[in-house]
Amino acid sequence: MKNNTVKTAFCSVIIALGVCVMLLASFLTTISYSCAAIAGLLLLVIKLEFGTPHSLISFFIMSVLAFLFVPAKEVVVAFIALFGYYPILKFYIDKIKSKIFNITVKLVLVNIVAILGYLAMKYLFFVPDVEFTVFGVYLPGLVLLFLNVVFLVYDYAINGLIVAYNYRIRKLISKYLKF
Repeated sequence: MKNNTVKTAFCSVIIALGVCVMLLASFLTTISYSCAAIAGLLLLVIKLEFGTPHSLISFFIMSVLAFLFVPAKEVVVAFIALFGYYPILKFYIDKIKSKIFNITVKLVLVNIVAILGYLAMKYLFFVPDVEFTVFGVYLPGLVLLFLNVVFLVYDYAINGLIVAYNYRIRKLISKYLKF
């Protein structure tokens, strides 16, 4: 019984912290997508401690709570569309032995999400083409290129965070997660 209580309490704290981080995006609009990415990284802790099922359930609950309570809906959409589940999915993508195929799968994933987001803005929400143009330059292609570079940096940072968590942070919180 204590085992499940500790897991539930820990996951609940991480979920609440993730929703609070996404709430910050309502006040700090310049880092709104960073808030979604940080909230997703919090789910990484649940994945490392308790495995995929707990992290997926926590992702679902955090998504619902963020949708209900976070006013900045673009942050919630970014979290649900990519940043929430990617740290969990990353473990399975990283099992691919070929480095080139591994990176290709990651970039295909982020490009699919970005293109679907662009198409939704254009055809579902009827955002005019002029909104995608700055000084006569049509930006979606440049944004997609920039997004790929930033996403690879984000992926590399997750690797570093996993190592740091396993060697430093896990020791600090393991005394509170004793079963």
